[in-house]
Amino acid sequence: MLNKEDLWHNLPLSPTVFFVLKSSLTRELFYELLAIFETVGGPPENSISREQFWDAIKERSQGTNRWDTIVPRYTGSTEGDGLIAFHASKNSVENIPKHRAYPSYVVDEIRYVVDLFNPANELELSYRGAGEPVVALMLSNAMSKWVPYPVPVRDRLRDIPSFYRILDGFVTVLEPERVCGGFYIVSAAMAYQHAKEKLPEEVRPWDFLWTLNVFDVARVEGIERSDLDRTFARVLDLSNGQILLQVMPGLDSIMGREYTFASRLLKMTPVTELDL
Repeated sequence: MLNKEDLWHNLPLSPTVFFVLKSSLTRELFYELLAIFETVGGPPENSISREQFWDAIKERSQGTNRWDTIVPRYTGSTEGDGLIAFHASKNSVENIPKHRAYPSYVVDEIRYVVDLFNPANELELSYRGAGEPVVALMLSNAMSKWVPYPVPVRDRLRDIPSFYRILDGFVTVLEPERVCGGFYIVSAAMAYQHAKEKLPEEVRPWDFLWTLNVFDVARVEGIERSDLDRTFARVLDLSNGQILLQVMPGLDSIMGREYTFASRLLKMTPVTELDL
Protein backbone atom coordinates (compact mmCIF):
# COMPACT_ATOMS: atom_id res chain seq x y z
CA MET A 1 0.00 0.00 0.00
CA LEU A 2 1.33 3.43 -0.91
CA ASN A 3 1.53 5.98 1.85
CA LYS A 4 -0.66 9.05 1.60
CA GLU A 5 2.03 11.31 0.16
CA ASP A 6 3.16 8.85 -2.50
CA LEU A 7 -0.42 8.06 -3.53
CA TRP A 8 -1.19 11.77 -3.91
CA HIS A 9 1.95 12.28 -5.99
CA ASN A 10 1.06 9.48 -8.41
CA LEU A 11 -2.61 10.37 -8.92
CA PRO A 12 -3.70 12.63 -11.82
CA LEU A 13 -3.89 16.14 -10.37
CA SER A 14 -5.79 17.77 -13.24
CA PRO A 15 -9.55 17.54 -13.86
CA THR A 16 -10.07 14.19 -15.56
CA VAL A 17 -12.78 12.26 -17.36
CA PHE A 18 -12.45 8.49 -16.84
CA PHE A 19 -13.60 5.92 -19.39
CA VAL A 20 -13.80 2.50 -17.73
CA LEU A 21 -13.35 -0.02 -20.53
CA LYS A 22 -14.90 -3.45 -20.95
CA SER A 23 -11.70 -4.81 -22.51
CA SER A 24 -8.14 -3.73 -23.22
CA LEU A 25 -7.44 -0.67 -25.35
CA THR A 26 -6.28 -1.62 -28.85
CA ARG A 27 -4.04 0.28 -31.22
CA GLU A 28 -6.90 0.78 -33.67
CA LEU A 29 -9.20 2.30 -31.06
CA PHE A 30 -6.39 4.45 -29.72
CA TYR A 31 -5.68 5.91 -33.14
CA GLU A 32 -9.38 6.66 -33.52
CA LEU A 33 -9.25 8.68 -30.30
CA LEU A 34 -6.36 10.75 -31.62
CA ALA A 35 -8.23 11.34 -34.88
CA ILE A 36 -11.06 12.90 -32.86
CA PHE A 37 -8.72 15.60 -31.59
CA GLU A 38 -7.41 16.33 -35.06
CA THR A 39 -10.93 16.51 -36.47
CA VAL A 40 -12.23 18.83 -33.76
CA GLY A 41 -9.15 20.95 -33.12
CA GLY A 42 -6.12 20.13 -35.21
CA PRO A 43 -2.69 18.52 -34.73
CA PRO A 44 -0.95 18.20 -31.34
CA GLU A 45 1.19 20.95 -29.82
CA ASN A 46 4.33 18.83 -29.88
CA SER A 47 5.92 16.57 -32.47
CA ILE A 48 5.16 13.19 -30.89
CA SER A 49 3.86 10.80 -33.56
CA ARG A 50 0.90 8.56 -32.93
CA GLU A 51 3.22 5.54 -33.16
CA GLN A 52 5.47 6.96 -30.44
CA PHE A 53 2.43 7.73 -28.34
CA TRP A 54 1.01 4.23 -28.75
CA ASP A 55 4.35 2.68 -27.77
CA ALA A 56 4.38 4.84 -24.63
CA ILE A 57 0.78 3.92 -23.79
CA LYS A 58 1.44 0.21 -24.39
CA GLU A 59 4.40 0.34 -22.01
CA ARG A 60 2.31 2.34 -19.55
CA SER A 61 -0.41 -0.33 -19.60
CA GLN A 62 2.02 -2.73 -17.92
CA GLY A 63 2.08 -0.58 -14.78
CA THR A 64 5.86 -0.42 -14.77
CA ASN A 65 6.45 3.33 -15.17
CA ARG A 66 4.36 4.98 -12.51
CA TRP A 67 4.77 8.75 -12.24
CA ASP A 68 7.22 8.57 -9.31
CA THR A 69 9.58 6.42 -11.39
CA ILE A 70 9.83 9.34 -13.82
CA VAL A 71 9.45 12.36 -11.51
CA PRO A 72 10.31 11.77 -7.84
CA ARG A 73 8.00 13.22 -5.22
CA TYR A 74 9.17 16.70 -4.24
CA THR A 75 9.96 16.92 -0.52
CA GLY A 76 11.64 20.31 -0.25
CA SER A 77 10.41 23.74 0.74
CA THR A 78 7.32 25.16 -0.95
CA GLU A 79 8.45 28.75 -0.60
CA GLY A 80 9.99 30.79 -3.41
CA ASP A 81 11.66 28.61 -6.04
CA GLY A 82 10.62 25.58 -4.02
CA LEU A 83 6.99 26.21 -4.90
CA ILE A 84 7.90 26.20 -8.60
CA ALA A 85 9.73 22.89 -8.14
CA PHE A 86 6.74 21.45 -6.28
CA HIS A 87 4.31 22.32 -9.08
CA ALA A 88 6.77 21.02 -11.68
CA SER A 89 6.69 17.60 -9.99
CA LYS A 90 2.91 17.12 -10.12
CA ASN A 91 1.24 14.56 -12.34
CA SER A 92 -0.64 17.15 -14.38
CA VAL A 93 -1.54 18.07 -17.95
CA GLU A 94 1.22 20.68 -17.99
CA ASN A 95 3.95 18.30 -16.83
CA ILE A 96 3.15 14.95 -18.42
CA PRO A 97 4.26 15.86 -21.99
CA LYS A 98 7.57 17.07 -20.57
CA HIS A 99 8.38 13.64 -19.17
CA ARG A 100 6.47 11.11 -21.27
CA ALA A 101 6.30 10.65 -25.05
CA TYR A 102 2.77 12.03 -25.02
CA PRO A 103 1.29 14.74 -27.25
CA SER A 104 -0.98 17.45 -25.90
CA TYR A 105 -3.83 19.06 -27.80
CA VAL A 106 -5.29 22.54 -27.40
CA VAL A 107 -8.86 23.13 -28.51
CA ASP A 108 -10.82 26.27 -27.58
CA GLU A 109 -8.60 27.24 -24.65
CA ILE A 110 -8.52 23.74 -23.17
CA ARG A 111 -5.38 21.61 -23.17
CA TYR A 112 -5.92 17.85 -23.31
CA VAL A 113 -3.68 14.89 -22.51
CA VAL A 114 -4.76 11.25 -22.84
CA ASP A 115 -3.36 8.79 -20.29
CA LEU A 116 -4.29 5.56 -18.53
CA PHE A 117 -5.50 5.45 -14.94
CA ASN A 118 -4.00 2.93 -12.53
CA PRO A 119 -2.82 0.38 -15.12
CA ALA A 120 -2.07 -3.03 -13.58
CA ASN A 121 -3.10 -1.45 -10.24
CA GLU A 122 0.15 0.52 -10.02
CA LEU A 123 -1.45 2.62 -7.26
CA GLU A 124 -2.04 -0.48 -5.09
CA LEU A 125 -5.70 0.36 -4.54
CA SER A 126 -8.02 -2.19 -2.95
CA TYR A 127 -11.33 -1.79 -4.80
CA ARG A 128 -12.90 -4.57 -6.85
CA GLY A 129 -11.48 -4.50 -10.36
CA ALA A 130 -8.54 -2.21 -9.54
CA GLY A 131 -6.13 -2.22 -12.47
CA GLU A 132 -8.89 -2.57 -15.08
CA PRO A 133 -8.33 -0.67 -18.35
CA VAL A 134 -9.32 2.97 -17.83
CA VAL A 135 -8.62 5.77 -20.31
CA ALA A 136 -8.09 9.13 -18.61
CA LEU A 137 -8.84 12.32 -20.53
CA MET A 138 -7.07 15.05 -18.57
CA LEU A 139 -7.88 18.76 -18.99
CA SER A 140 -6.36 22.11 -18.08
CA ASN A 141 -6.84 25.73 -19.07
CA ALA A 142 -4.84 26.99 -22.05
CA MET A 143 -5.87 30.63 -22.33
CA SER A 144 -3.86 33.13 -24.34
CA LYS A 145 -3.79 35.41 -21.29
CA TRP A 146 -4.46 34.66 -17.66
CA VAL A 147 -7.73 35.78 -16.08
CA PRO A 148 -8.92 34.87 -12.58
CA TYR A 149 -12.52 34.18 -13.60
CA PRO A 150 -14.22 32.61 -15.45
CA VAL A 151 -11.73 30.02 -16.72
CA PRO A 152 -12.71 27.33 -19.23
CA VAL A 153 -12.43 24.03 -17.35
CA ARG A 154 -13.55 25.16 -13.91
CA ASP A 155 -16.26 27.70 -14.73
CA ARG A 156 -17.64 27.47 -18.25
CA LEU A 157 -17.00 23.99 -19.60
CA ARG A 158 -20.71 23.50 -20.27
CA ASP A 159 -20.56 26.36 -22.81
CA ILE A 160 -17.68 24.91 -24.86
CA PRO A 161 -19.15 22.67 -27.61
CA SER A 162 -15.81 21.22 -28.71
CA PHE A 163 -15.34 19.52 -25.33
CA TYR A 164 -18.61 17.64 -25.74
CA ARG A 165 -17.76 16.71 -29.32
CA ILE A 166 -14.51 15.18 -28.08
CA LEU A 167 -16.22 13.40 -25.20
CA ASP A 168 -19.02 12.14 -27.45
CA GLY A 169 -16.41 10.79 -29.84
CA PHE A 170 -14.54 9.01 -27.05
CA VAL A 171 -17.77 7.38 -25.84
CA THR A 172 -18.67 6.25 -29.36
CA VAL A 173 -15.23 4.78 -30.05
CA LEU A 174 -14.55 3.16 -26.68
CA GLU A 175 -18.06 1.95 -25.77
CA PRO A 176 -17.05 2.11 -22.08
CA GLU A 177 -18.76 0.45 -19.16
CA ARG A 178 -18.78 3.75 -17.24
CA VAL A 179 -17.84 7.38 -17.86
CA CYS A 180 -17.38 9.87 -15.05
CA GLY A 181 -15.27 12.94 -14.51
CA GLY A 182 -14.28 15.68 -12.14
CA PHE A 183 -11.65 16.76 -9.68
CA TYR A 184 -12.23 14.07 -7.07
CA ILE A 185 -10.01 11.12 -7.92
CA VAL A 186 -7.69 12.00 -5.02
CA SER A 187 -10.60 11.82 -2.55
CA ALA A 188 -11.86 8.60 -4.13
CA ALA A 189 -8.46 6.88 -4.07
CA MET A 190 -7.61 8.03 -0.56
CA ALA A 191 -10.94 6.73 0.71
CA TYR A 192 -9.79 3.12 0.29
CA GLN A 193 -6.68 3.38 2.43
CA HIS A 194 -6.36 6.66 4.27
CA ALA A 195 -9.91 7.76 5.18
CA LYS A 196 -11.40 7.76 8.68
CA GLU A 197 -13.90 5.18 7.46
CA LYS A 198 -12.37 3.21 4.61
CA LEU A 199 -14.50 2.25 1.64
CA PRO A 200 -15.21 -1.47 1.28
CA GLU A 201 -13.51 -3.29 -1.58
CA GLU A 202 -16.78 -4.01 -3.39
CA VAL A 203 -17.42 -0.27 -3.88
CA ARG A 204 -15.63 1.11 -6.92
CA PRO A 205 -14.71 4.78 -7.48
CA TRP A 206 -16.99 4.73 -10.52
CA ASP A 207 -20.06 3.82 -8.41
CA PHE A 208 -20.42 7.38 -7.12
CA LEU A 209 -22.11 10.38 -8.68
CA TRP A 210 -19.32 12.50 -10.15
CA THR A 211 -19.41 16.03 -11.54
CA LEU A 212 -19.77 14.62 -15.05
CA ASN A 213 -21.58 11.33 -15.69
CA VAL A 214 -22.69 9.30 -18.68
CA PHE A 215 -25.56 6.85 -18.18
CA ASP A 216 -27.76 4.56 -20.19
CA VAL A 217 -31.13 6.22 -20.73
CA ALA A 218 -32.70 3.44 -18.63
CA ARG A 219 -30.89 4.92 -15.61
CA VAL A 220 -33.11 8.04 -15.78
CA GLU A 221 -36.30 6.29 -16.85
CA GLY A 222 -39.25 7.75 -14.97
CA ILE A 223 -37.51 11.09 -14.36
CA GLU A 224 -39.00 14.03 -16.24
CA ARG A 225 -36.62 15.80 -18.62
CA SER A 226 -37.61 19.09 -17.01
CA ASP A 227 -36.37 17.75 -13.65
CA LEU A 228 -33.05 16.78 -15.19
CA ASP A 229 -32.69 20.19 -16.85
CA ARG A 230 -33.50 21.92 -13.58
CA THR A 231 -31.11 19.79 -11.50
CA PHE A 232 -28.06 19.51 -13.75
CA ALA A 233 -25.92 22.26 -15.27
CA ARG A 234 -25.71 20.33 -18.55
CA VAL A 235 -27.90 17.56 -19.94
CA LEU A 236 -26.84 16.18 -23.30
CA ASP A 237 -28.07 13.30 -25.45
CA LEU A 238 -25.03 11.52 -26.88
CA SER A 239 -24.67 9.96 -30.32
CA ASN A 240 -24.73 6.40 -28.97
CA GLY A 241 -28.09 6.93 -27.25
CA GLN A 242 -26.70 7.50 -23.75
CA ILE A 243 -27.22 10.67 -21.71
CA LEU A 244 -24.66 12.99 -20.16
CA LEU A 245 -25.50 14.61 -16.83
CA GLN A 246 -23.17 17.29 -15.50
CA VAL A 247 -23.75 18.59 -11.98
CA MET A 248 -21.72 21.81 -12.15
CA PRO A 249 -20.89 24.21 -15.03
CA GLY A 250 -17.28 23.03 -14.96
CA LEU A 251 -15.01 20.44 -13.40
CA ASP A 252 -14.12 22.01 -10.08
CA SER A 253 -13.57 21.00 -6.46
CA ILE A 254 -16.52 22.93 -5.03
CA MET A 255 -18.73 20.76 -2.81
CA GLY A 256 -21.95 22.62 -3.58
CA ARG A 257 -25.52 21.70 -2.72
CA GLU A 258 -26.04 20.90 -6.40
CA TYR A 259 -24.58 17.48 -5.64
CA THR A 260 -27.19 16.95 -2.92
CA PHE A 261 -30.06 17.70 -5.31
CA ALA A 262 -28.58 15.56 -8.09
CA SER A 263 -27.87 12.60 -5.81
CA ARG A 264 -31.40 12.67 -4.45
CA LEU A 265 -32.86 12.66 -7.94
CA LEU A 266 -30.69 9.74 -9.09
CA LYS A 267 -30.53 7.99 -5.71
CA MET A 268 -26.74 7.86 -5.78
CA THR A 269 -24.02 8.83 -3.33
CA PRO A 270 -22.03 11.85 -4.56
CA VAL A 271 -18.26 11.56 -4.62
CA THR A 272 -18.15 14.83 -2.67
CA GLU A 273 -19.38 13.02 0.44
CA LEU A 274 -16.35 10.79 0.81
CA ASP A 275 -15.10 11.15 4.37
CA LEU A 276 -11.41 11.94 4.55
